[in-house]
Amino acid sequence: MAKAILLHGNAKDLTGFVYDRLTVLRPVRKGSGHGVIWECKCECGNISEVSSTGLKNGFNKSCGCKWRCSGAQSKSSTYGRWHSMISRCTNHKSDSYPSYGGRGIKVCDRWMDFGNFFADIGVIPKDMSLERIDVNGDYCPENCTIIPMKRQARNRRNTLYITHFGERIKLADLADKTELSYGALYARYRRGARDERLIR
Repeated sequence: MAKAILLHGNAKDLTGFVYDRLTVLRPVRKGSGHGVIWECKCECGNISEVSSTGLKNGFNKSCGCKWRCSGAQSKSSTYGRWHSMISRCTNHKSDSYPSYGGRGIKVCDRWMDFGNFFADIGVIPKDMSLERIDVNGDYCPENCTIIPMKRQARNRRNTLYITHFGERIKLADLADKTELSYGALYARYRRGARDERLIR
């Protein structure tokens, strides 16, 4: 369990406060700006981490169980992607944590709430994947895009060629050469990045 942080400045101690289905347990780390991320317990029993803004503005009303129980197929189909993103960045017991949260990759405060994530991303089809453009950057609207699943991307690795500094090269080979993920290069290329901007 993470050690609680000390509150500084004008940060209000929200410990014990109840926001809809969430009861604030303790502060766990600093959020963006002057915000704080709080460990909260939901009425369903789940523990989640929520930003001060998410609590005070009503963005976060539960651990996500409200969405899971809503019955909306389009939202529930995307919920699993969101939950996996949160888990690999915040759950120390997750097998994926060392490659994400363990090396400093975070989820922006806004996306700690599924409602905000869904509003920004929309439905993620089953054959598509949420990918970070900068593989060393955080999960946030500015750094994420939706691309074909890695399995499908691998199927296209032998056919997708690009021109890089005047040389025709497979995007997959460029990924191997630069040690960048294929998904990140694919997303950058589709956004118009070329040559130095593609690999920096």
